[in-house]
Amino acid sequence: MADSIFITHLLLLLLTFKLCP
Repeated sequence: MADSIFITHLLLLLLTFKLCP
């Protein structure tokens, strides 16, 4: 469970960086 949350957090960060370069 912890791994899933960690991966989701990383994906959200990546999306934020891609949307706001």
